[in-house]
Amino acid sequence: EKFNKDLELFAVYRANKPLIRAFKKIANNMQLPHEKIAVIGDQIFTDVYGANRCKMMSILVNPIEPMENLFFKLKRRLEKYVIKRMNKKVK
Repeated sequence: EKFNKDLELFAVYRANKPLIRAFKKIANNMQLPHEKIAVIGDQIFTDVYGANRCKMMSILVNPIEPMENLFFKLKRRLEKYVIKRMNKKVK
């Protein structure tokens, strides 16, 4: 919400990712096929996974601010493991 405050763009807050409903809502609003949309996000298990489920391009970026609660710390640790494994496959 805070990133969109000044931009005033169409946005879906509390999207419950990786469920695909929000991704479809965005595609319908943009009037674009899913294959023409790129989703930029900082979480593999929500942003990237949800986009890929909808056949959208996904771009993983570094988080802007760290998540402090235990759930996010554990999830970030698991994401680091997945990224490390993916990087080994690419080499």
